[in-house]
Amino acid sequence: MNSTTTSAPASWRRPARLFEGAPFPLPAAPPWQSPQAARIALAPLSAMLTLSLRRVLRRHPDLHDRLDAARNTVIRIAPAEYPIAFAIALTDTSGTVTALPKAAPEPANVRVEAPLDCLLTIFQGEDDGDAAFFSSELVIEGEMAPLVALRNAIEAAGLDWRDLLPLPLPPGLDALIRRLA
Repeated sequence: MNSTTTSAPASWRRPARLFEGAPFPLPAAPPWQSPQAARIALAPLSAMLTLSLRRVLRRHPDLHDRLDAARNTVIRIAPAEYPIAFAIALTDTSGTVTALPKAAPEPANVRVEAPLDCLLTIFQGEDDGDAAFFSSELVIEGEMAPLVALRNAIEAAGLDWRDLLPLPLPPGLDALIRRLA
């Protein structure tokens, strides 16, 4: 039996004669690995993170003024070791967070990529973003003004990454995370 010559994984290869003259194209990857399926799978996470962002903006109305340079821009943040990215879009009155596959070619004004632990320590204010940038641990491409505005707003409001979680952490888990961090 001959195999198809598509770029499909070996487990997806089928005998070529089975699909000869098929009126449809052969899939290059299983349907659950398609970009559309990934977006659908990440939709609940996007919705929860968007609600969290809006909750933070409601609780800290002073953030609206501090985020002027980040308005109507998209900030894409990607943990280097994971296949996911987060696109943060801020508008005049609210914002959205979209979880998407890292490989998705989405437009962004600024792109940030670093290991997750580096991103979290910078977000917490425990690490210097400039030092991480100059040591090449943090990669930034695009406009710096929206990113600086976002970082300054987070710092001024005294937020940490737990404030952006979609659900509050159980009391015991929060204490454990603080000890481990």
